Amino acid sequence: MKRLWLAGAVGAIALSVALGALLLVGANKMNPATHTVANSPTPSPSSSTVVERNPLGLQLSHGTCQGAGATRLTSAPMHMADIGTIRPYGVMVGGHVTPVDHQYYYQVDPRAPRDTYEVLSPMDGTIVEITHRGQYIGNPANDRLAPGTEQFRIVISYSCTFFTYADLVTSLAPAIKAQLPTNWTSARNSGTTIPVKSGEVIGRIGAETLDFAVWDLTKTLPRLLVPLAYDNAKPWKIHTVSPTAYFADDVTAALTAR
Repeated sequence: MKRLWLAGAVGAIALSVALGALLLVGANKMNPATHTVANSPTPSPSSSTVVERNPLGLQLSHGTCQGAGATRLTSAPMHMADIGTIRPYGVMVGGHVTPVDHQYYYQVDPRAPRDTYEVLSPMDGTIVEITHRGQYIGNPANDRLAPGTEQFRIVISYSCTFFTYADLVTSLAPAIKAQLPTNWTSARNSGTTIPVKSGEVIGRIGAETLDFAVWDLTKTLPRLLVPLAYDNAKPWKIHTVSPTAYFADDVTAALTAR
């Protein structure tokens, strides 16, 4: 029995390494500025179908994503004038037991009340998931400024391999809330198909930092000891990429100054 267990473990590790190498090869060919794969012939209909129906992309979008490839993000997730500072990926704080896989956007007034600032869509896309958190997660020192407990996590799909998400949003924009499916409730969250435009207001935030991240499913973080360990709860985490590599140049320059 012990030998069978060891053989299975070795096989799983070998598969993980092989899949990681395959994804990295594909990632090196991706040009994030377009929706095409660089230096590659036009795929046949059968191979195109395989790429567009990325299994993880379908999972993250509740089966609604379309196409493949990355695109330039033409808007920051908040108005530039509202952004104070930005904390990058990788810190170890609070309840995070692995390096944080999102940025923290601090507003110009980090102690402003709930719903003070607008949250924006970074590019034309589709909101494929809105989840509700009824328990306030944040800085205990700001609890008095956040009498409500509602927080929302919004996932936007631009293709079956490219996503962004914003979390800790304190309220949804009325136009977004009006398009929630009839079977969506705060207790039983479901997928959504809400089209959004670059720079469109999708929610508001205050008394809390905005969590923001970009996922490119064609890229996999290197040097993870056991990449498959993330598949159970947060399979997107190993595909988290630097937002500055995908923002338009003017947006990157303005954000870097923060």
